[in-house]
Amino acid sequence: MTAKQFIKKIQEYYGPYPKGQRQDIADYLFSKPDNYLDKLYIAVRNSFSSTWGKVPDIAIFEKYRAGIWDEINHKPKKLLTEQIDPVQHEKVKNMLITFLNKLKNKELWR
Repeated sequence: MTAKQFIKKIQEYYGPYPKGQRQDIADYLFSKPDNYLDKLYIAVRNSFSSTWGKVPDIAIFEKYRAGIWDEINHKPKKLLTEQIDPVQHEKVKNMLITFLNKLKNKELWR
């Protein structure tokens, strides 16, 4: 959806933006691609309280930014093993093997 469509849907759902926020909201949203705004609308609608007159502001939109860009760019979330450096990974692996061997040999309860 376009920024204009996004603003219209948000205001229909939550109420009108206060005069002082309108230009900032427009500037923020008009700089985003349509596919981003589609996902942003869904994210806001699904998780931002629908109290009439309490419209989502830029701070709310920013909470979803990283996740939406990752989704658009199809970046898979890193696995735990990818987040640990190789030395740490090896240590964790060895600790797990030791634990499983002790568990298998019932050495944990001695």
